[in-house]
Amino acid sequence: MGAGQVTITTERLGELALGAGVLSLLLVAFAARALGLARRRLDAWALALALAAFVTVAAPTEWDWLPVAVGLGAAVHVAGDMLTGSGVPLLWPWEPRPPRWWRRTPVLNDVWTAGGNLALPLLGTTGSWRERLLVAPLTAYAAYGVGAAVVGGSLTALGYDADRVLERVWEAAGALVTTATVVGAVTLRAPLPG
Repeated sequence: MGAGQVTITTERLGELALGAGVLSLLLVAFAARALGLARRRLDAWALALALAAFVTVAAPTEWDWLPVAVGLGAAVHVAGDMLTGSGVPLLWPWEPRPPRWWRRTPVLNDVWTAGGNLALPLLGTTGSWRERLLVAPLTAYAAYGVGAAVVGGSLTALGYDADRVLERVWEAAGALVTTATVVGAVTLRAPLPG
């Protein structure tokens, strides 16, 4: 994670988090392909390049967020793989094989596989509808986090108080929802013509 500390200073843009940008480039490109956000490799790398450029320019100068983000992402990935039938070699490089009696027991052979992987196969196979049902809200939450970081970082970089601006946006959104609810209720109560 030392890469997150690599910075360069420019006259025009100030201090740039070059290491965080390069690391983000690799992680986002692989994640975009794995999550199906990009059908072609070139699209995945284009998305990754755009986000890495943003991270390079707008990332905070303190780098504590990078190892936390990478570590959390890796932990969630391992936990997700463990919930599929394939499991995870948690003790790698040592891959102890279960005894024969274990492999013959219907439920136990799913938890400790013949290949030495450990699993809690609640989601079935990789790519199943159950896995997608779990991944969809997690992906939406991650996208929200990225969006909030992009908006907050952009506002801060432009010299605005990001918290105050976002607070005003939420107030306006609340007023809009309230107005739409009132208009909808009045419209539904109005008698139909004719």
